[in-house]
Amino acid sequence: MTAAQFRNETAFISSIFGATWTYTEADIAIAQYSDSAFVLDPFGTVTDVDSAQAAVKSADYYGDPASITAALQAASDPNIIFGGQPCVSQTTLLFASTSADADIAFAMPYANQLKAMGSLIIVAMGPNASVIKLQPLATTVLSWPDFSSVPANLNSRIISAMCPT
Repeated sequence: MTAAQFRNETAFISSIFGATWTYTEADIAIAQYSDSAFVLDPFGTVTDVDSAQAAVKSADYYGDPASITAALQAASDPNIIFGGQPCVSQTTLLFASTSADADIAFAMPYANQLKAMGSLIIVAMGPNASVIKLQPLATTVLSWPDFSSVPANLNSRIISAMCPT
């Protein structure tokens, strides 16, 4: 993924957080990953649309290879992603631009742990992310095949996957 593609991704992700989002204590945490993962804002710190958008826009492009394993391991570790409400299911939304077989195999135990905690939604982005390869990891896999053009219905499909009726 190039720096320009990364900025397109973060611009889209920040747009998911619209004015109609309901923000309450411990609703969301925002993290970033490449070859490792780190939290930009833990649960309880994102309190409104502006703080959610600012958190995503503050993500930096490093150009390192992406590790789905690192991302899912961090998301499933309560010592890294902490502060969530007890006894409330967790929905994890991962944007992935790769689908290397070895990475997927190593990520499987963490994906299973996240699915046991709630659901795992993966958005397969660009030509190097295979929806078919990512399906065993996720509850739902959505496709964003072209970095330069966000699918018109991707936002609504993400929200529908997060909040099924």
